[in-house]
Amino acid sequence: MRLHTVILFACTVLLAGTVFAQAPAERPQRCGYCARPAVEDSGGGEMLCAECLKTAVKDPAKAAEIMKDVREVLNKKFKLATKHKIDYEIGTRKELNLEADGEHLELGWFDPKEIRGKERYTIRILKGLPLDVFRMVAAHELAHDWMHETLPHLMDKPEIREGFAEFVAWSFSRDEGAKRAMEYTERRTDPVYGDGFRKVRAMMEKDKAETAADWKDVLLREFPLKQKNRKSKP
Repeated sequence: MRLHTVILFACTVLLAGTVFAQAPAERPQRCGYCARPAVEDSGGGEMLCAECLKTAVKDPAKAAEIMKDVREVLNKKFKLATKHKIDYEIGTRKELNLEADGEHLELGWFDPKEIRGKERYTIRILKGLPLDVFRMVAAHELAHDWMHETLPHLMDKPEIREGFAEFVAWSFSRDEGAKRAMEYTERRTDPVYGDGFRKVRAMMEKDKAETAADWKDVLLREFPLKQKNRKSKP
C-alpha cells in the first residue's frame, strides 16, 4: 500500500513537471489599428490585418498626393493653411528617425530647417499606415506647420503644441466621418498628447471656436505673446 502511494506520488510530480515545463501558447499578433489578427508587415515595420492592408499607404507619390489633399481640406474647412512649399516623405521608423515608446507612439514628424539661409519644411509619415490613420497623421503634422508659422511661441509648450495638433487631427477626422481615427485620439492617456488634446478641445468648445482664426484667438488669450520690457526714459 505504501509502495503504491509512493509510485503514484512520483508519477503525479513527474506529470506536473512536464505540464508546467511546456511553453505557454503564444497569442496571435494583433493589428496595431484594430482588433483583427495581423497577417503582414505594413512596409513601415508594423504588422497589419488583411483589412487595414487594403488601404495601406505605401507608394511615395500617392502619399504626397494624399498629404496635399489634406492640406487643401484643412484650408477649405478650417482656413488653416500656410503658403510655403512642403516636402512630403514616407518611410520606416528607422528611415524617418521616428521613435516608438508606449503612449508616445510617433507616426509622423514635422521638420522645419534652415538651409543656406532659406527655410525648408518637410513632413514625414510612417509608411504603410491605413488610409484613415494616414490622413489623420497628415492633419496633425500640418497643424504643427501652421502653429510654427502663426504662433511660434507655443511650439516650446509640448502639451499645447501636441494637444492642438491632436485637436486639429480629431476635428478633421470628425468632418471626414473617420470614426476610428477620432477614437484613436480620444483613447490616448499620456499627459502630452492625450491630456493636451482634452485641454485644447475644452478651450475651443467653450468658445465655440470652429476655424483657424478662432483657434488663434483662443490660444493667444490663454497664452499671450510676451512683450519685451521697455526701459523707462530718464
